[in-house]
Amino acid sequence: MKRNYVYALRFALIGAVILTGIVSAFSQKTGLSDAPFAVETRPFDFSDKYYYGNGVEPSLIVNRHDGKNGQSVFETIDDARFRNIRILSVYPAYDHDGRMIFWNLYGEVFKNGFAPGADGDQTRENAHLYPLYIFPSKDYEYEFRQPHIINLRDDAYYTKNPLGLSAQVVVEYTDLIYTDEGQKEMAMLIEKNGVSADGTPVIKTALEIEELTQKNYITQKLKGLENPNLPDFAIARVMRNPQGGAIAPDAFLLNTLGVKVDPVFAQQFECLQTQGNWCGK
Repeated sequence: MKRNYVYALRFALIGAVILTGIVSAFSQKTGLSDAPFAVETRPFDFSDKYYYGNGVEPSLIVNRHDGKNGQSVFETIDDARFRNIRILSVYPAYDHDGRMIFWNLYGEVFKNGFAPGADGDQTRENAHLYPLYIFPSKDYEYEFRQPHIINLRDDAYYTKNPLGLSAQVVVEYTDLIYTDEGQKEMAMLIEKNGVSADGTPVIKTALEIEELTQKNYITQKLKGLENPNLPDFAIARVMRNPQGGAIAPDAFLLNTLGVKVDPVFAQQFECLQTQGNWCGK
């Protein structure tokens, strides 16, 4: 009986050694040195090395979280891709097809904020490929009349654009919306999507942006086009899966007017935060 116990113990130890080796190999491959089976989904700021390796000069990021700005906290994470600062603030948005998504603003970048060479050029090109459309309010300073739109295009966004870099494109209505034909067009769009905080129609998809631009009902321009003090690019990383604890108990939702325009964002945020899942699932 004692011999059988010794054999069992010996096999258990061998199994533990083999499992440890597998875990170690997985950790080296993914860059995780601890808990490889529970990949961190909460938003942590990227490390300087990771930023530079993906085409951004970290010293030139503006409005980067520091753990003391009220929108981030210090927290240890054992992953070389990140530094020990977790982001609390979450933004709502629609994707290119009008689906609800949540994202985090890691910081902003001017045109000179990209690393020199091919990596920086590719990162800047990808930022234009996946634009962040923003809708500033004319009636409320520093507010947005509706949630943003991020053109993800497809799942390649998460591999081609690991930082979540986007060109910031300001979308504004022109005076043509007040013509008879424009009013008819706006009425149909309001019936379809609802009305923004400024009384203009909500825009939900990349196709709607394209069509409204072609008809000269809206204009598109880079954020810093008219004011060089404003950065053209945002590190606006979309949460690939906001379920299962990605939205922590201390996280909070921003874009106040946009949330009021579409209160479903607030409802879904609360379900994701408290239940770890979308409402109704």
